[in-house]
Amino acid sequence: MSQVLEREGKCRRVALAAMASNRVIGREGKLPWHLPEDLKFFKQTTMGHPILFGKTTFEGLGRVLPKRRNLVLSRSMEPVEGVEVLRSLEQVLALEEPLLFCLWGGGGISSTFPAL
Repeated sequence: MSQVLEREGKCRRVALAAMASNRVIGREGKLPWHLPEDLKFFKQTTMGHPILFGKTTFEGLGRVLPKRRNLVLSRSMEPVEGVEVLRSLEQVLALEEPLLFCLWGGGGISSTFPAL
């Protein structure tokens, strides 16, 4: 199940959420399902926009997503080529350039942005 939530502010923020009927959002660093339609929707929605990951989600993905500004919120992640590491929620909220950025992550990023 994919869902897009939006709220207007300084910049438009979109959270892409997918979870199984038992509320599982990931297992061992991977999606617990393979739904090509969801992956296609995710790619179409995020292409050309900044995307904000939590460290665990980014490491599980294992690569930078092309044609997107890859942002990772982490206090401990080492720099990675093609990734902007943001150390605090304040740094994320101070981003003024993007008209849209997409949140993608598990428990850590979800609890950081509970009300989007």
